Amino acid sequence: MDFDRRSYLKGAVTTGAIVAGLGGVSTGFGHTNNDDRRANGVPCPAGTTELARYTVEDGSFTLESGDDVLSFEDVSDRGPVRSFSWDSKPIADDESESVADEESGPVVAVLSVRTTAGLELFEGGFEGEVANGPPIREVSVCAPRGGRAVLCELDMDHPPDAYDTEFHLDGDPAYPHVEYSDLEDSDTEDSDDLPSDLRRGVVHVVSDEETTDYAHSMVNVLARTDERIHLSELATVSYDYYEGAHNSGTVPDEVFVTLLTPDDQLKLAVTTVRESVDAEEWQTLDVLDVMGHDVWNVEDISFTDLSTSELSITTAQNLRDDPDQGNVDLLEEFGDATLAGVGFGAGNTLEPTRIDRYFDDLTIEWPNDTDDDDKVHTVTHDFPALLPLTVDDVERQRTLTATHSFQQPELGVSLDDAVPESVKLNTFGPFATPPEPGVAASEVSIEDDSLEVQFGPQGLDEELDDAGFIVSGDFDLPTGTSFFAVGELE
Repeated sequence: MDFDRRSYLKGAVTTGAIVAGLGGVSTGFGHTNNDDRRANGVPCPAGTTELARYTVEDGSFTLESGDDVLSFEDVSDRGPVRSFSWDSKPIADDESESVADEESGPVVAVLSVRTTAGLELFEGGFEGEVANGPPIREVSVCAPRGGRAVLCELDMDHPPDAYDTEFHLDGDPAYPHVEYSDLEDSDTEDSDDLPSDLRRGVVHVVSDEETTDYAHSMVNVLARTDERIHLSELATVSYDYYEGAHNSGTVPDEVFVTLLTPDDQLKLAVTTVRESVDAEEWQTLDVLDVMGHDVWNVEDISFTDLSTSELSITTAQNLRDDPDQGNVDLLEEFGDATLAGVGFGAGNTLEPTRIDRYFDDLTIEWPNDTDDDDKVHTVTHDFPALLPLTVDDVERQRTLTATHSFQQPELGVSLDDAVPESVKLNTFGPFATPPEPGVAASEVSIEDDSLEVQFGPQGLDEELDDAGFIVSGDFDLPTGTSFFAVGELE
């Protein structure tokens, strides 16, 4: 496989892998946030949402909020609780019948454990253990959102607004003159005046000029499907793409697949697909067919790859230069693995290209083993986007307050959808959104299409310098679409 054309996106591949949000067993304490920058009580990292919270009292776990999704075993029985093992269990409906996969409960992206020493993050998955640390006060179950999108900015000598590539949700390029302003009206959606094949939820990756910046987006299949779908069972995996008039470089470019092996090892696989197609027409990439060719590089990954940028860099370099496995046929090598995520990459990090590409409708089909009339299950997902906001105003005193708005209208999303507890501030760096914890917002308010965010003094000086800053957060949308904004102190 030809990887010599890109130095690669460092943390972007592993940040994309967060959407699979899995891993094996954690045998010791994970990444520690010693100064507890999430001291305002927000335990879950960006890209995840709190599904349940348990408190620890008298050597036992009590559900404090959310759904009861974990069973606890091997709890230390002498003195304070310092260790335990856990399994995720199906969520029950009002009739106490399982609504999740019979084999296991929901996927856990990470366990967030609050101890007497601070907040610590652990590998998730379907089961795991926490061993021999400080006394435990509280455990939060952080479930992955629907996906993750990432930008890689390689021109670090430029001003801090130099993310030349952007994601937008600006409509179907096959129908550029359709007015979308009234589409939220259900009567309008069925209007005879609209094309029957008009697409919604299309992700547009675009740059105004040639750039070496890179964009990556991955759908979290496992977190959005009740079943564990083995690669050998797949009937269809495909997504649609559209090459805009201003695009250069290969299309559809990199294809990413994340897999979960039977022993709960998460793997990231990547290959390059160069299609010869007519510009400005929707095309379909048969990902399942590509899986059956020995053109994939594969690397073992885990959630803790996101703990530091050094680990992310190592993962990307290994995929390029020394992967754990190279020239792999995924269907032959990993037929018994579960499909965890599917994504795309757009850009060339060595030779500047102009990007103008659209992506839509990841479609997955697999046999229906129940007695239902349908012979196959079919699911279709939109890709997540990372939408840019402007920094309209910044005020720095003891705290920092910043006001934001959309750079342009985005279809199907509003600032009212922002998740307040996901908003954080980081030093400007090569990746949006940054994998590091940063400083959590102390106050978030949304009014008149404006997002105002305040950050308290704790940890702020460490994140603010002459290089500028990034404010980022998630939207409460099934896709996992998120946002970021780059600012400078005046």
